[in-house]
Amino acid sequence: MGPVARPQPSESVRAKKTTKRTPDGLPVHSFQTLLAALATQARVTYRLGTAEATFTKLLTPTPLQQKAYDLLGL
Repeated sequence: MGPVARPQPSESVRAKKTTKRTPDGLPVHSFQTLLAALATQARVTYRLGTAEATFTKLLTPTPLQQKAYDLLGL
C-alpha cells in the first residue's frame, strides 16, 4: 500500500452517484451528454404563406438548458 491514502468522496458526491441527480433535481451529465442536450435548443424562422415577412422564435429551453445558460450568464 502506498503512503498516500485514497481520497474519500464527499456526501454530495455519494448522493449524486446514488440518485444520478444534482441537488436541484436535474440529471447528472457527462460533458458529452450535456453538449448533446444543449444542442437540441433551436431557433425557428416562420413565414406566413407566401408573404416576405418572417419572424423568428427561440424555443423554450428545458430546465437543464436553462440551468446551463444561467450558470454561463447567458
